[in-house]
Amino acid sequence: MLKSSLLAQVISIIYLPPLVSLWLFIVFALYSPAEIGNPSLFFVFVGITFFTILPLLTLILLARDHGPTFAVPRASRNLSYAVVFLEYIVGTLIFYLGNVIILFIIGLIYIAIITALMVINRFWKISVHAAGISGPATFCLYIFGPFTLWTVPLLLFVILVIWARYQLKAHTVYQLAGGTLLASVITLIIAYLSF
Repeated sequence: MLKSSLLAQVISIIYLPPLVSLWLFIVFALYSPAEIGNPSLFFVFVGITFFTILPLLTLILLARDHGPTFAVPRASRNLSYAVVFLEYIVGTLIFYLGNVIILFIIGLIYIAIITALMVINRFWKISVHAAGISGPATFCLYIFGPFTLWTVPLLLFVILVIWARYQLKAHTVYQLAGGTLLASVITLIIAYLSF
């Protein structure tokens, strides 16, 4: 039981939503389909700064006294959502001004998901971890297809993250399903309307 709990903690840290976005920006910088364009290194740096580094620092600052899985206490969640929301807005605005369509769409997806999470969190605890992996997995599935190097691992990671968060008793099955479905549906709607 101790080993599975430790594994669940490690998975929860490795798949923190800001770290998943790092992977997403690198993948789209290197392997974005030609018809939707390849972003320059500058815009990848912008994405990593506003969707990975700054949100991770926000998370660390607000969760520093609450254990190794970076669990932000419920009372501080509204503040963390608001700060990260602003970070996403700035990054997405830079993508828009630079006419980097693929990263702009990714930014819109992140803004829509965090907005929904902010609203839902006021009434119900929902899994941000599940949302944070499901959104990118769904986007890769939509762009690259189901059986690719970028999609299959992410889909497997969704299962791992759900298991880890349940194993740690951080969320109920409903909260995990809610985070997964919310991010997947928002991502599909925005991707469908964009391409």
